[in-house]
This record gives sequence, structure tokens and C-alpha cells, in this order.
Amino acid sequence: MSSRDDGLKSALLDRVIEVQADLLNESNRDAVASFTRHTYAHVSPDDLSRRSVNHLAHAAISLWQFAQIRKDDKPMVRIFNPDTNEEGWSTSASLLQIVNTDMPFLVDSVTAALQRRGMNIRLIVHPVLQVERDGNGKLVRVSAAMKDGAQAPQDAPHHPLESIMHIELNRIANKERQASLLRKIKKVFDDVVAAVGDWSEMRSLCEQMSDRLLDYGQGL
Repeated sequence: MSSRDDGLKSALLDRVIEVQADLLNESNRDAVASFTRHTYAHVSPDDLSRRSVNHLAHAAISLWQFAQIRKDDKPMVRIFNPDTNEEGWSTSASLLQIVNTDMPFLVDSVTAALQRRGMNIRLIVHPVLQVERDGNGKLVRVSAAMKDGAQAPQDAPHHPLESIMHIELNRIANKERQASLLRKIKKVFDDVVAAVGDWSEMRSLCEQMSDRLLDYGQGL
């Protein structure tokens, strides 16, 4: 991203946060502003600019509210059509929101499941964040995940990584279709958890076999 694009994106997010300030209690403004910047950190300026400031502000608040309580490390998934009377805003898209422990294969598996159902994916926002929660699962704060290979300071707190997704789809007006798609996405989570478990076990087994072959070779 060029320095010009960085500047335009930063200015856009400043405007988003200004809009949010009028929608929130003062006690939540800093937390939501931080969450918003982390959420949109890796979204291209083009994708952001195609949406109104009001849309970006409400979408980030909605995702922050959804992520507030997560107990027992269980995946959280919902599909809904924002309604002005209920959520205070509306959009032509249906929104799929996901909060889950970060793991391999998750985004690709969700995307594939949506495409198999004929869904038109308009936007995927997918930050992976360090998430601090209290003993009741309530969100305390978020911070950026460390980049691969980066070393955190020894005294820096380390919190679990959570995969947070905001996906905009072609509108699904029918509640039964929403429920059916929700069941399919939840099944994807079960499949990914099983695949990751098998993958870890197979990797460990391969490493053990490699060590044995090395030991055998040294004995020849």
C-alpha cells in the first residue's frame, strides 16, 4: 500500500470513529475505536471506500457488540439483515459474523461452504487479534497479533488469538434460508476442528518417524 493510500485510509477511519462517537456511550468510545482500527487494518482502501462512513461505523460496532461475551471457547456465528428499527442501521447485504479461536483452514472452509450454496461474497473482513477476556468471557481489550517470526517483549502480556470475521453476502430475506446456512457454517466449524486435530496428530507422527529414520541412518 502506498503512503498516499495509507493517508487516505487513515483519514477515512478517523471519520468512521467520529461517527461512532455520536452512537456510543463515552465509556465505550476508546474500546470501539481501537477495535475498529484493528478490524479494518488489513482491508484495502478500495473496499473501504466503496462503503459509506456510516456503514463502516455501524458494521464495526455491530461486530464489537457481538464479540462481547464468548464462553468456553465456543465458536460464535450469526447471520442477520441489519434493520433500522432494531439495529439502528440497514444495508442491502446479509451479514455473517463469526468469532472463534484462530485455527488453520477456517477462512477457506467458510468461503468454500458459502460458494457451494451459491452465495455472492461481497466483502470479507478477517482480523486475527489477541483477545483478552475476563473470567466470564467478557471482552476486555484487543491488540494486533504478532507477525510471523516476531518476538514479543518478555514482559508483554500474551492473549489467545481469535479469528473475527465480518462477511457481507447477497441479501437472504428468507429466515429459513438464513437458518439453513447457519447450520451449514456451524457444521464447517466441526469439520475444521476435526481436521486440525487430525493434522496435528499426523504431523507429530511424521516427525517421530523422521527422527527414527535419522537414528536408523546414523546406525548404519
